[in-house]
Amino acid sequence: SSTLDLWVGQDEYNSGVLLGQEINTQLAAAGVTEGKIVIGSCFPGNPVLDARSQGLHTVFDGTGFTLTQDQDTKLDNTENYNIWDSLAIANADAVAMVGLCSLDPPNIAQVKERGGYKWLGAGYDLETPTLEAISNGYIGVSAGQQPYLQGYLPVRALVEQIKTGTKVSGWLEVPTDIVTAANVEEFKPRESDGAVQKEFYAAYMAENFVDLAAGARPYADLSLPPGGMATPTS
Repeated sequence: SSTLDLWVGQDEYNSGVLLGQEINTQLAAAGVTEGKIVIGSCFPGNPVLDARSQGLHTVFDGTGFTLTQDQDTKLDNTENYNIWDSLAIANADAVAMVGLCSLDPPNIAQVKERGGYKWLGAGYDLETPTLEAISNGYIGVSAGQQPYLQGYLPVRALVEQIKTGTKVSGWLEVPTDIVTAANVEEFKPRESDGAVQKEFYAAYMAENFVDLAAGARPYADLSLPPGGMATPTS
């Protein structure tokens, strides 16, 4: 029922599905086919984080894995670290620790390193500490939501409407990046160097977002998980 004409953002449910699939793949590669997966949320009840969690749960339904309820890991960084430390101690049988917020992966990584744990760490966003944790083997996978695009595309839509009269309505989906040890080095320059990032996205948008109006999805897709995976117009 929003009166907004356009929303630009990630398909949060499907981002959880994609993250869960990669977690499942990495656990299988390590010979792990069952066990407890601890899920942490810095703001339980937030619709964005809940959708991510729902996507994760979908992947593991009917498998040998058991996912916990979303544990409140808090928004304060010190509290967040302490809670992950406590969760690791209380769940010695866990096979994975998964955070739904950007501050979770760096703290999960520190807990894993300091405690010598063997479980798989996973989470969201591509901040430098998270990318370094992936490189160092303390985080197995993190899902990025391309904040550059989330800032650029709405402004571009407004500028195009002013210049040409073309109005973009609906939902422009920002694709989810899945980053692992296999591709993390490709993402580090984009996420740490503004000039590299600008050059990357100029080429990316020329290839994937030529016609914004044609690439927009209906708002109804937002309320129908799992929803179709978006393929940006080229």
